[in-house]
Amino acid sequence: MFGSAKKKKENSITEGKHKSPLDELNFLLDRLEGIIFHTKLSYIKSILGYAEEKPTPQRAVSLFGRKSNASTSTPTKASPKKNDAASPNFKTPEKRKEGDAMFIPMTSDSVQNTVEIIRRVAELVVFAESAAASQTDEKKESEKYIAVFDSFFERNGLALITDILTGASFDLRNNTGEERVNVNADQSPKKNDMASIEELLQGLDMEEHKCLLLPPLQIATQAIQSVSILVQNVKRATSLFFILSNNHITQLINAPLEKYNIADRMKRGDDGDQLSPRRSGSAELAELSTHFVTFLKSLALRMNVETLQFFLTYPHDSAENPETTTAEISNKNSEDSAEQDTEDKPLDEVEGNVTPEEEDEVESEAQNIPYERIRVEFPLYERALEFCSDHNDSFIRITAMNICLNTLRLSVVGSEEDEGQNLDMSGDSPDGVLHNARALPIRERLAIAQFVCSPRRVERLISPIFTKLAQFWGIMEEQYRELDKIKGQRLPKPSDDANADGQLKTEKAKLSAKRKKAEDSFSDTAACVQDELLLLEDVLSVGLSTLNEQTIEMMFATFVYPLLLQPLLLYFQRSTVPSNVLYADPVFQSYLGIGVADSSTKAGENTTISAPAKSALFLLTAVFQFLTNRPLLKLLFTALFHPLSPSSTGETTIHVDPEIVRLGKDGKVVLRVDPLNDDSHEAKINRETYDFGISSAKKRSSGKSRSIENSSDSCVFVLSPALAEILRFNGEDGALVAKSRNNPYRTAIFQCFGLSSELSDLSPLAVFAVDAAFSAIDGEFVSEIVFGVDVVTHANKHQSYGALSEKQIDRLDDRDIGGAGIGVKSRFSLGDDSGGDYVTEVLGSFQKCLAKALPGAKGTWKLDYKVAGAHAVLCAIQRNPVAQKKAEEVFCTRYREASAFLSTIPQSLERFEDSNLRPSHDKTNGEDDRRKTYQGILMNRIFRGDAQSVALLDQLMRLKSESSSSMFVPVASRGTYKMLCKQSCQFPLLEPGTFNAALQEAVESACSWASMDAFCKILESAERTNGASIRRAVAGGIAMKEDSAIVSTYKLGLSYGPVSRSLEPPMFDEDTSSKSYIDAEPGSVVSLVGRTAFPCVCEVPPACAPLFSPEGAKVVSQGITWQSLYLVVLGWNLVLAEPERKSSGNGRVVMVCRLENLDVGVDTGDFPQSAAARRLIVSHDGQGETPPGLFMFESPPKRREEGVFVHLSKFRTTVDIWFENQKALDLAFVKVKRFVALAKAHRGHLLQDYLLQQAKEGADVVQDKQQVTNERFAAQPRASF
Repeated sequence: MFGSAKKKKENSITEGKHKSPLDELNFLLDRLEGIIFHTKLSYIKSILGYAEEKPTPQRAVSLFGRKSNASTSTPTKASPKKNDAASPNFKTPEKRKEGDAMFIPMTSDSVQNTVEIIRRVAELVVFAESAAASQTDEKKESEKYIAVFDSFFERNGLALITDILTGASFDLRNNTGEERVNVNADQSPKKNDMASIEELLQGLDMEEHKCLLLPPLQIATQAIQSVSILVQNVKRATSLFFILSNNHITQLINAPLEKYNIADRMKRGDDGDQLSPRRSGSAELAELSTHFVTFLKSLALRMNVETLQFFLTYPHDSAENPETTTAEISNKNSEDSAEQDTEDKPLDEVEGNVTPEEEDEVESEAQNIPYERIRVEFPLYERALEFCSDHNDSFIRITAMNICLNTLRLSVVGSEEDEGQNLDMSGDSPDGVLHNARALPIRERLAIAQFVCSPRRVERLISPIFTKLAQFWGIMEEQYRELDKIKGQRLPKPSDDANADGQLKTEKAKLSAKRKKAEDSFSDTAACVQDELLLLEDVLSVGLSTLNEQTIEMMFATFVYPLLLQPLLLYFQRSTVPSNVLYADPVFQSYLGIGVADSSTKAGENTTISAPAKSALFLLTAVFQFLTNRPLLKLLFTALFHPLSPSSTGETTIHVDPEIVRLGKDGKVVLRVDPLNDDSHEAKINRETYDFGISSAKKRSSGKSRSIENSSDSCVFVLSPALAEILRFNGEDGALVAKSRNNPYRTAIFQCFGLSSELSDLSPLAVFAVDAAFSAIDGEFVSEIVFGVDVVTHANKHQSYGALSEKQIDRLDDRDIGGAGIGVKSRFSLGDDSGGDYVTEVLGSFQKCLAKALPGAKGTWKLDYKVAGAHAVLCAIQRNPVAQKKAEEVFCTRYREASAFLSTIPQSLERFEDSNLRPSHDKTNGEDDRRKTYQGILMNRIFRGDAQSVALLDQLMRLKSESSSSMFVPVASRGTYKMLCKQSCQFPLLEPGTFNAALQEAVESACSWASMDAFCKILESAERTNGASIRRAVAGGIAMKEDSAIVSTYKLGLSYGPVSRSLEPPMFDEDTSSKSYIDAEPGSVVSLVGRTAFPCVCEVPPACAPLFSPEGAKVVSQGITWQSLYLVVLGWNLVLAEPERKSSGNGRVVMVCRLENLDVGVDTGDFPQSAAARRLIVSHDGQGETPPGLFMFESPPKRREEGVFVHLSKFRTTVDIWFENQKALDLAFVKVKRFVALAKAHRGHLLQDYLLQQAKEGADVVQDKQQVTNERFAAQPRASF
């Protein structure tokens, strides 16, 4: 507990045997008093100019209990030059003014001895007290240990340690002529040392020596650490009461740490700003602060109904003011019930309140207690607030915040009982060990609540959180700029230089390291943001309504509006990009058949413009993810998404005293606390928040000043009441509409969805922010606010504005509220047919971001689907049938646009050269045919791939329990903080110019298209299930089948949907409608006449022997059976046929497989010259676990499973086909490879035709494509906030 001290036989301060711990304690206290006395005496003599004679070894032992070279000895009068005679160890101090502080000079031996004595004293006291508490059955043994504890307090040991820490022991102005060293006779100093300090100070001008003298930091640290350990480890109730009484703890709480900071700076010669405490102190000073705040925490954990009297005091002049409103509160804790015999009981057995059975026997006394202006003193809480400031070390600050939180919880524990609810609070109290579950009396809880809810104390508690968040906002802004800079860096183009490969690897390693460093730095900042928000969540979760009101107002004024909302407007104000470029939509342009320009990864805007908006969106997402206070979230949601917004001028300012109490159900006054764990639907959609002083406000209009009573410590509310008024708007209050404005922040965040990804990456961050907001609030509430239900209701009641004068209409027109050039509608158009279709506005914005085109490699584009965006849409429409129907229409249109976009991807991949996929040159076909074949091969590769590449097929899943079920893909998932951080640090590929990188992006596009298809299926099911399927998808952990049946996946947060069944035929089924189709099955007889058949030989495994006829041409060599066959291409199939001997020109089919599933290769190994035979290696990629014909698995097949799903994996099998010589092999290889390429191209064309069919299905005929384009851009106005 105390650590181990270095003990040497010749210099131990406790050397010698002591009869008992009591003797040792007295011995140590004597030594401690002696050291303090002689330290002070030596300092005084150094001032007066006395010389110190060299001490003898015997003298050192008598003073410090050990041989030492300490320079403390009997003083002699100095020579006439006093300063010249001063000891080198005790420099004559300069004259210092009042307010200064310095460390009293002490030798290193004195410091070490003092530290060890204090440590050992605390160890003895704790050991004795613990032993006494455990020896309750042996009275004699117990009394021996109790005597040690009692002697410590009889000798004023705690007072001595306190005086040392606070500097009172060294105060030159607090001395009497009776001051002497209390030591044994054999250790007494010489007669000259016994002279009173007061006599020595007679010649000293005290006005010139007002400097506070403090012990060295090592002593102060040990002193506060020892007292902290003493408080933490006492077991008996009376022991704790002894420690907390006599005001010593209060003196320690008020220890002058600022003076230690001043003294430390003077010691180091630092004359810096002394008004910035603990910012530039030494490591020793930081250690002292750490132990001090730990000491405060140990006190806070001991604070309960029995010990509160030692922490919370009522000054004599705090009597009730007759004019103050009072409440009659039943005092259940009468003085009689408090007189319990708890002297020898452990603390965890002491009950501060009477039991329920005894409660009936106690006569309750009614007392009139002032509940508004009860003046109390709470030094512990007041001191803890000092360490909550933002410049403190994080450990110190978090510890201080925990002290304040424990105090806040003390005031609310039992509030539910005040309302008559029998709430079990066990385990929820601030102290799980020493604090019994009974709540504090109502008087004390009201006193604590009023003390902590004072606006100036709330500001000291809360403002550091917002200060830190603002700092991290700025840091994150710089990091976003750095990330954008790194994202724009590319590897150098390869050259023909001999050292090019080495240089490329070096540059690649450097860029990778730079990316990793930036990502780690950003993750650290994100973790700090999370910590601060969780601190704020802890404060709000206490449930003290008055405190939460002030916190919310402060949050909106200092954090939300300036740092989360305003940067969204600034982005659109500063951007100079034309609207048709800023909102360019390649997906829509591709759907119209308009040529899409190549993408560019270097076309991004100046990061100075977008970085603040990115930081705002990131922190906005974090706020909705980590905070759970409903009134706060509802008000923030209103500020961001309600069609109305408070006017920037003319809002009412409310000044009111903190409202701590309210009337309970039984008419009694109770503390204002938040409802506990009310998860009812009514509570979630209720639009009532906090009162914010509205009901009993002292109002004054902005710009009209008047005196407000107690204005120096009154609550001021401006933004929160205005937002609460808009939140409560139900369509009836026309005056509210008249004085409000169109919400520019709503317009800004929804316009972020449509920003071109080529210029800005704000869109994905905006999606995360909106999803976090929609997920944190009930779906019905979200629907009413976002879709402007109440505003539309108001507009329907006031359809005619003909009665308004032109001047009134101009006053309602606020289109330029945010700055020049922003297309924000006037409030005059709120809710009308032209400007009030909020459903179309919101869903149209989501349409642009749910399947968005992102820049790819070498000017290509890729399709990106946001599962978080889909989740946000489902949250918004889950309770609104009209919005569900509109969403089905909007997103099915987007699905068609995505289908058209995906069908053009093979054309964009043609710019990449890949000899493995590109078909060989054929003189019979022109260049157009070769291009078409290559595009078909690419489409097949994107959708189906092979066993050695990833394709859409690998991402499709079926249910384990239903092998013939639909194919499923992920559809919707609530965005997480981890996903948000990953999105912020998402870098482009290091080598984006390669074919493999482009092909990977194409596969991602196909997966996004499939998810969009499945999302539309969920929307289509809403009408059949009355919205139940959408609500289940919002909750996550389900898979919805095509018949709308729900299957639980047990994977929380992620919802799956079915891909259209119509995709399976073009992706898997054989094209029987093709002219080249020929039906061939194993065992059937086909004609080989007129077809190119290649004679070959295959090995016949024993398992495949039944495939061959008994009379077939077999040869057995070295135990291996070889069969003569013909390799022939029939339609889109590769066939191995056994020639029939009795008929001419026919063959019996042994094996048949689709050419589109094959890959062929030539064995290039070294063959002996005597061996003419050559081998053709044919590979087959199929989904079945039973290979066709002679094909054998390279490795045992194993399907990839994911919860209740199994992926549609591809398994590779091979067969070796031998030919007579190299020429025969070459002829067969060229022929088969060409047909394989044509078969894959044919499959790709089937898929491409399917995409084009999906793009046209249900779409209206476009007469004028350019006109439609103009209309789409016109619907997306240039933001002019």
